[in-house]
Amino acid sequence: MTQTQTQQKTCAELISARCYDRKEQFENALLFFKGTDETKKNRKKNSEFSEYESLMDYASQNSLDFSYIEPNTFKKQSEGYWRWQLSWGGPSDEFRYYHHDGDKKKIKSMEYSYMDWFDGATVPVYSNIGGAGIFEIGFNYIINQ
Repeated sequence: MTQTQTQQKTCAELISARCYDRKEQFENALLFFKGTDETKKNRKKNSEFSEYESLMDYASQNSLDFSYIEPNTFKKQSEGYWRWQLSWGGPSDEFRYYHHDGDKKKIKSMEYSYMDWFDGATVPVYSNIGGAGIFEIGFNYIINQ
């Protein structure tokens, strides 16, 4: 009798689907909260977002932390960034907001990071390609720091 081993997928193999799921989660929240009062009232009856006061309330209650990561905190990380940490452990995921030199409040680029025990991958996130909710949430966190 032979035993079959299942090879676990790498973070690089999983990241596209995970990033898509997260972007869709927060894009749907953005669409809900940015709707007109009448639209929100009609959607509120059957929405997963109805128990939250605002987009930022939803984001805060569905994440762990938003903080600044200083340059050189980690190996091979020379640039500082804002980290919106969504989960921790194995696996963990987060959005990273890089800023222009000298101005921590102006977003230069965003990326999604998916990590699992000694493995990790990142992909860029664009505000005009499904990332508007991610950008808006990050921007609001940053300006309120």
